Amino acid sequence: VGNGTAGQCRWFRMTSKGTYVAGTMGNHTFYEYDKEFNLIWTHNPGSMWGGVPLKNGNYLLQREAAMTTVEINKAGDIVWQVSIADIQSQLDTLAPGLGKVTGTQTCERLSNGNTVVFTRFCDAKIPQASEITPYKKVVWTLRDWKHLRAAVSSRCLG
Repeated sequence: VGNGTAGQCRWFRMTSKGTYVAGTMGNHTFYEYDKEFNLIWTHNPGSMWGGVPLKNGNYLLQREAAMTTVEINKAGDIVWQVSIADIQSQLDTLAPGLGKVTGTQTCERLSNGNTVVFTRFCDAKIPQASEITPYKKVVWTLRDWKHLRAAVSSRCLG
């Protein structure tokens, strides 16, 4: 699974069904295992950081190199997606003078249906997180290098 430890498992999670999901950056594959850790499903979305199971049975994947957040169903079909290219002009408007986002790492779906995308920490000038509606409208951005430093993920509660 990839070369070195950076290409290993990302965001290992238990689903509400008691199965386990994990993504691997090195071989670009998202896996689901049963309770005994038998492989029951895989999907190769291309470059990825990791993914999370959603309450509707779909998965939310963060495609790091493509800077795209993708919701897929069990058939591997894209149900929804947003890329940094889709929202960069909104980020420029909400946070003028900040740098361009150069990479993404994780994402979370909020209970209100919006998605929070966390960016890679390449530049202290870029937003570290952005909340995006299903209609690809940016609600807010967060940039707090002083307190959060190189934080690239979080668990959104509520």
